[in-house]
Amino acid sequence: MALCENGRTFRALKDLVRPLIPPTVLKARAERDFFSEKTWYARHLGKFKSFADANAYIRKNNLLADGYVLNHENWLAERMRLSTHDYPPLFWIGKLVLHNGLRTIGDFGGSAGVSYYAFKNYFDFPPDLMWVVCEMPEAVETGERIAKERGEFRLSFVNSPAAIADSQIFHAAGVLHYLEKTPAQLLTEIGVKSKYLVFNKIPLSQKESFVTIEGGGYGFYPCRIQGAPNFISEMRASGYEILDRWKCLELRMDVVLHPELTFPYYQGFVFSRFEK
Repeated sequence: MALCENGRTFRALKDLVRPLIPPTVLKARAERDFFSEKTWYARHLGKFKSFADANAYIRKNNLLADGYVLNHENWLAERMRLSTHDYPPLFWIGKLVLHNGLRTIGDFGGSAGVSYYAFKNYFDFPPDLMWVVCEMPEAVETGERIAKERGEFRLSFVNSPAAIADSQIFHAAGVLHYLEKTPAQLLTEIGVKSKYLVFNKIPLSQKESFVTIEGGGYGFYPCRIQGAPNFISEMRASGYEILDRWKCLELRMDVVLHPELTFPYYQGFVFSRFEK
């Protein structure tokens, strides 16, 4: 009881003192804490008009920051246990492959084959399935080595997005917001004509679109938060309509120095292509 009382008293004192602290002091402390903390948990700082502005801010405040850094082998080991928001993609990919007979999956930003290995634990993929991961060269190298060690003949890796443009299913989980282009712009640029899109873990604001800085995995990098209405209208203009939609309740957006930009969950979607 005493500990609870002490905790409430401390929080009350903080709330009382905070308005008396100059904003510049609060800002400097928030920035110091953000850039000094090393954690895999995604944290966000600031509101920017563009990736260029966010990158300039990173260079100014943390000269050692060098883009997105991820140990793909460790990430693969960690992601074998599904989160709640992974089950809708599991359901849809299983349905489209096992019941609809689709056989080609383009996995954009799929690390070392994380989704392939995780989903494989729940059902048997047909032998003629082709799951192709498009990634950066270091992830391709790691993924190919692991696939060879495990004898995975259905999984392959490329580093050109155009190589997965003709996939029947285009899958992307937790990666699209790290691109300067919106998902619809990306699809147009690489010429994607997939019958189905399975997108998971997309941070979408119910208000305005903005760019922020994310910290996690010992790196700092810009990410684009698109407004949900704009995202959906762009996807429809690209020839895709929503087939399913879900909330990723384990993920939320908290932006240091901008509490008004907070939202409580990321989102996932399945889109199907229609003839315009």
